[in-house]
Amino acid sequence: MFAYLIPSLGGKPINIWGGILLAVLVIFQVLVGTRVIKLPFAWHRVNGFLILFVALAHGFIGYMVWFHGWTYK
Repeated sequence: MFAYLIPSLGGKPINIWGGILLAVLVIFQVLVGTRVIKLPFAWHRVNGFLILFVALAHGFIGYMVWFHGWTYK
């Protein structure tokens, strides 16, 4: 069976970096939504779609590692 390899950046797998990026994006979303950071509402909407994309990618990689035997490089 062929094992898929998850690439790493700085010694950490890319899905870990995706989780960190996701946390930063959610904090940014909350700060923009509560108007602590005063930006147009369009930023809030665009960031929401970016969160969706990063969350789907992060979740998919995590799912494949946990259940389907993908390994880290």
